[in-house]
Amino acid sequence: MGDCTSYPYSSFHRKKEWAVMNNSCTIGAEVYVTRNTATVACLSLMKEETRRTYEWRVSNYSTLSACVYSDSFPVERLSWKLCLYPKGNRTGKGRYLSLYLELEDHVDLTGGGKLYVECALSIRDQLSGNNHEKTFGFWFDSNSRSHGFDQFLRLAELNNPNNGYGHDNSLFIEANLNEMFTLQETKKVVDDQDTSA
Repeated sequence: MGDCTSYPYSSFHRKKEWAVMNNSCTIGAEVYVTRNTATVACLSLMKEETRRTYEWRVSNYSTLSACVYSDSFPVERLSWKLCLYPKGNRTGKGRYLSLYLELEDHVDLTGGGKLYVECALSIRDQLSGNNHEKTFGFWFDSNSRSHGFDQFLRLAELNNPNNGYGHDNSLFIEANLNEMFTLQETKKVVDDQDTSA
């Protein structure tokens, strides 16, 4: 339903844009057809099919300054790795050790797909067993493949000889990927009479 507009017959002869010739005028109309669309989202819990804990030993960490990557490790048919900045990164640079979890491939996350992960990252206290741990929940997608902490552990705590985090100049880092969900969103055309979800 469009707008209804009427013009007096006499106005056709006053308006040049009507182009009245031989007492006749051709009138055109542009019709735009729009379709109703709906976004359908499917949230799926990923069953625990593989071991979701990865342990990484970093030797001679005090000699490292740039980013260090772990070996790749598989979890639920996806490839992951850890990224460590022993001297800190961004807001933690020079004061903290920075630690991140990275999704190496995201083939299954194209076309609007997302992956939610609850992850616990920890560094083992090799003397007391009191690990330093931080957790996060994050949606990974094709544009966001890395998440973690700029300020994971203060360098003062790391280098304190009373703590065992850096005992024998080695770090023992652990990543535990807990709950994992996939979210796939698709758009579908919906007719006025279509009541399906």
